[in-house]
Amino acid sequence: MPRRASLSAASGLALCMVATTSAAPVRADLRTFGNWIVGCDNKAECTALGIPEAARNPAAPAVVLRIGVDRTSLSGFEFAIVPLPNGDPASRPITVTCVLCANGLRPTAGEAADRMELHGERITLPDMQGARWLDALGKGRRIVVTSPGDGAGTTIDTSAFLVAWTHLAQTRGDLLRQATVGKGVPSLHAGQPQPERRRAFPAREVIPSGSPGIERVTRKCPSTADSMPYRQFALPGDVTLWAVPCRAGTTLTIHWYQAAGVMDLPSPLELPDADRGQLKAGEHGLADSVFDFDFGILRARSGPPAREDCGVQRAWGWDGRAWFLLERRDMPACIGLPPSEWIRTYSSP
Repeated sequence: MPRRASLSAASGLALCMVATTSAAPVRADLRTFGNWIVGCDNKAECTALGIPEAARNPAAPAVVLRIGVDRTSLSGFEFAIVPLPNGDPASRPITVTCVLCANGLRPTAGEAADRMELHGERITLPDMQGARWLDALGKGRRIVVTSPGDGAGTTIDTSAFLVAWTHLAQTRGDLLRQATVGKGVPSLHAGQPQPERRRAFPAREVIPSGSPGIERVTRKCPSTADSMPYRQFALPGDVTLWAVPCRAGTTLTIHWYQAAGVMDLPSPLELPDADRGQLKAGEHGLADSVFDFDFGILRARSGPPAREDCGVQRAWGWDGRAWFLLERRDMPACIGLPPSEWIRTYSSP
């Protein structure tokens, strides 16, 4: 379990967590403030990402500061530092310095500073150190990233952090308020009955049965019918799922169809996207999608072509009767951050 520091140790920033509320329903969308991206999921678990300058030298060492705020407590957060790939063949360690006072790029003699050394792996700051860094961010202090032999080093701009953090706290407070009045997510108060969590059931991949209905569908994509035949899966509940590949130029899209039984006429699959409506996974298809049938989970990523470090990543589960959204993660900036570190904007209750 990751350690979570106490916000009360972060002096004035603790007050930001007592957020104002509004009457309008809140969507857990992302917002960008300078070099900071913030967002929450439907359970009021929120994340702030501090990203490097867009104009930085791509060969320079860089990190993302990731601050996750616990949904069950007003006083919990996790402060992590995530290194980004920079093409350094030597994989040299990098030093991340939080300058706690004064000005200038590098800490001078007598300046208070915290330093953390990374060897290519994500680290989570200890409790009190995380609180000091959070307090320093709120005061506009500098985050300097260097590696052995580098000159000036790179920085993460902290000038917009306080505005971003205040917005995150307000959004989180509104989501919690909606939960307590019976809207949105379930109540987070101890002792309150919680709904049973939906779970995905595994499926089986089977030999395509030659259903006339799905054969008609595959003929719409003759360029892929021979080299990439469709796949067929048996879902719990006597439901059949088909994955039909269709290539247009260099773009491969998987079109998903479903039917009760094998020989029934397949229907284009539509998948829920929280409060954003339905995704037409059959009619429009899903690029970069795969069905992990051993776990009953359909995964898809949408974003710029040939990029896997930004966009939207979704996962749906089959519960024996219907598809439900398991998780959604968003990342608008293409900077090399892996999907596991993206901001989660939905999590199944």
